[in-house]
Amino acid sequence: MDIIESPVKSLHEFRNRLAHHEPVWNKPLTEYLQQIHVVLKAIDPAVHTWVTGHCRVTTLLAECTFHRPQS
Repeated sequence: MDIIESPVKSLHEFRNRLAHHEPVWNKPLTEYLQQIHVVLKAIDPAVHTWVTGHCRVTTLLAECTFHRPQS
């Protein structure tokens, strides 16, 4: 269960930071994206496949010029 519980807790905390309009550019966004994929794959592999094929976040993070912490 920890395989899902840990990323869900982390993503919940991240979601709260977003909801309080805290800056996220200095957060490990790539790590959060990986956690999202773990959760999606566990919930519904077909949805994970669709999101992976349509998600632009990986490209946007790769092209971002801000220095961010590495995962």
